[in-house]
Amino acid sequence: MKEQLEAILGVIIHPKQTMQALPGNRIFMLAFLSPLYFGISRAFRPRNHEVMLNALGGNWQIVLAVGLLALVMIPIGAWLMRQFLKLFKKRLSVRKLMNINGYVHVPRLAVALVGYVIMFMNPAMFASERPTPGLIAIIVLGFGGIIYTLFLYVYAVVVCPSEDKDGANHASDATSDPAPGAVSEAHQG
Repeated sequence: MKEQLEAILGVIIHPKQTMQALPGNRIFMLAFLSPLYFGISRAFRPRNHEVMLNALGGNWQIVLAVGLLALVMIPIGAWLMRQFLKLFKKRLSVRKLMNINGYVHVPRLAVALVGYVIMFMNPAMFASERPTPGLIAIIVLGFGGIIYTLFLYVYAVVVCPSEDKDGANHASDATSDPAPGAVSEAHQG
């Protein structure tokens, strides 16, 4: 759990090292939670909510339907991205791609959190007829978060080294520091 929380901060501070360090052999919680959050928020947009409410009958049913759809679509989306990356000779596991997808949404989650805090502190800002400067700032931050998320996803796929079938990184074996005994033996022979 500590490793997952450190990765959230690492996405903002040093994204290259964080994305490379995301595991390809296990799935972090954010791999499901962040796409699930954005799927649920999309389902509760006014027009979508009206259609889904008529079809499913209640808000809990909407959340359940989106959750079940996410359980299927998140791995399928990662698998499709894996197939696409194979065209470019890039081998990343489905789990690694799911982790990348979860962690690239951290900037958007941060903007959403700021928006919720402001909404609870000053709900009148969202109820006025004309946009207030604070609301415009949140919209600009949201747009910046979306752009940064897209950049971060492409950047993460590019900087992550290809993996073999076991999920181990080829580049980590080649760039790891040799053992102290190996260095001295190389200089003697």
